[in-house]
Amino acid sequence: MINFRYHVVSLISVFLALALGIIVGTTQLNGAVLSDLRSQVHGLKNDKQGLEAANRQLTGQLASSDQFASSIAPAVVAGRLTNTKVLVVVAPGASSGVVGGVSKLLHGAGAVVTGTVDLTSDYLDPRRSADLKDFATSGVVPAGFNLPATADSGALAGSLLADVLTTKQGEPDPTQTERQQVLAGFASLSVLRLASRKLDPANFVVVVSTGAATGSNPAQQVHMVVALSSALRTRGLGVVVTGTADSAGPDGVIGAVRSDDHLAGTLSTVDDANTVAGQLSTVLAVSEEKGGKLGHYGTTKSADSPVPSLGQ
Repeated sequence: MINFRYHVVSLISVFLALALGIIVGTTQLNGAVLSDLRSQVHGLKNDKQGLEAANRQLTGQLASSDQFASSIAPAVVAGRLTNTKVLVVVAPGASSGVVGGVSKLLHGAGAVVTGTVDLTSDYLDPRRSADLKDFATSGVVPAGFNLPATADSGALAGSLLADVLTTKQGEPDPTQTERQQVLAGFASLSVLRLASRKLDPANFVVVVSTGAATGSNPAQQVHMVVALSSALRTRGLGVVVTGTADSAGPDGVIGAVRSDDHLAGTLSTVDDANTVAGQLSTVLAVSEEKGGKLGHYGTTKSADSPVPSLGQ
């Protein structure tokens, strides 16, 4: 006779059988899964080691390239810019190593570096646009000079700075007093820093840019540097914008220059200035500008060639 005890024993037997089946099945499945995971981990480990080896090799090649460029750079640039007046303008965040390397080679080429102008982050800040516009239109424009007919603070500030920082043969220059007044005014706004306000005007300018712009309004930041670079070229004889590969991207100053037909036809650029070879290219590009030629150099796809011609 089937009683309650029989039902209990039967149910226990069924659950034990199910549990045993689950344990056996899971063990077999886990074995396969673990084997596959071990294989994947082994593969990833090999990939990582391969990438590390490739990285070490590339780093070594880059170091060797920089050593070679450092050894030949003095001879390559010697005499190319004798007595040529060159100004260095530094964008916020630009590498001090790039600035120092370019400046050293400019001196080695015989250039007269008239000074260094360090733009601050306030110069690029959209919240300071009204201050720049108000100052530029406050009557400080040197006698005989005119600002562009625009409300664009970048164009206005850039034009005023270009009037006092650059020069062309045969064109009038501001007086030293007018030049100092303008530079002191910009400095009082904390939008730039100067080692000295007694800067002689330069014929050529190297603008050292930073990488890709960040923050709430990267387009405005890029515009401010581009507008200044363009104004310096209009007033002077040549401008080279130099920086890193990041600056050649869509949110970088070099990228903005190269993507605009007018700007690309008036400004030279170098996108690998974080290397000695790029710093050398920057000085050679200034030499090319002196000879009436311009170009776009570096390692990114938008460059015309890796380095300028050595024929100038």
